[in-house]
Amino acid sequence: MLPKLSIVDFSYLDKTQLLEILSLRNSDYVRNRMATSDEILEDTHLLFCKNLKQRTDALFCGVYLENKLVGVIDLKAIDLNTKTYESGCYFCKDSKNITYFANLAAFIIAKEIGLTKANCYVKKDNIQAVLFNTMKLRYKTTKETDEFYYFEKDLDTPKNSIENLKAKISSSFELFINFNKSKYVND
Repeated sequence: MLPKLSIVDFSYLDKTQLLEILSLRNSDYVRNRMATSDEILEDTHLLFCKNLKQRTDALFCGVYLENKLVGVIDLKAIDLNTKTYESGCYFCKDSKNITYFANLAAFIIAKEIGLTKANCYVKKDNIQAVLFNTMKLRYKTTKETDEFYYFEKDLDTPKNSIENLKAKISSSFELFINFNKSKYVND
């Protein structure tokens, strides 16, 4: 039996789970690789998570392997008119092989709500993330500044169909995705 990979909308998580996410986000390993490396206060984090319930421009999800938190994926700056979003993620130190599959799951979520182009940016000194986004996830570099590389990925290709993405994941994991699709799409 394959291990269970769960992607769960922050809106469905309880306070204990949200605080576990905050602890991961504030860990030196994660924080020092983020564009904003300041520690986040508990009250600020919980208010942010509460406000996500009403927002349609952002979706944050906990990533769980066999019910153990291993990371976070997010879709920010969601624009249903241009069908674009900004992708982001962070993971615990020992979850490198899960990161790829969790990002594929984020592409599935994006496609399910009608998004076709992902954008992201990475600190130039985070070589691991630069290589991951360009070599593994196949993002294309669009520009660079003194501090960041900027990337984009076209999700509107046969290679990035929901079926193909699910097939890649199902070779290694049993995937469960739990988010409020109706908040973003009127079926």
